[in-house]
Amino acid sequence: MVGKSCLAPTAAAYLHRGHAYYLLGHHERAIADLSRAIELDPSLADAFRWRAYAEYRSQRYLTAVRDCGEYARLRPDESEGYYCRGIMLSRAGDHDAAIADYERAIERARTAEDAGNAWYGVGVCHERAGRTAQAVAAFRRTLEVYPQQAQAQSALARLTRTK
Repeated sequence: MVGKSCLAPTAAAYLHRGHAYYLLGHHERAIADLSRAIELDPSLADAFRWRAYAEYRSQRYLTAVRDCGEYARLRPDESEGYYCRGIMLSRAGDHDAAIADYERAIERARTAEDAGNAWYGVGVCHERAGRTAQAVAAFRRTLEVYPQQAQAQSALARLTRTK
């Protein structure tokens, strides 16, 4: 006879199914499964990360900010949590807080791509806040760090075009 505990879904099972739902674009199902994973094991950093992304896709930016913060708390030496929270804060309209998180991500970045994408986020926030000179400087820094960042190339061309 198989014990009942062998059949009980685990936090890891909910995490993996929630991640699969996210990848399939079923964001509400992803949020439900990832929430269950977190209930069962609140130390699962990836459950917070993927739930934040699903919340982002559902345009729940402030809820996503909280989950990115939990991911950053659980993995403070990684850039991903800060980068993720920067994106969510930017979408929520808090550009200065987003820039602070992007800067934290830059400090922890392990690859040129990660640092360049965070610099790009800084540029986007400055541009949305109407600070063109700072945006141009951030987009230039993006391309110094990660020249392949095509969005920064386009943004820099658009902002520096003579009228």
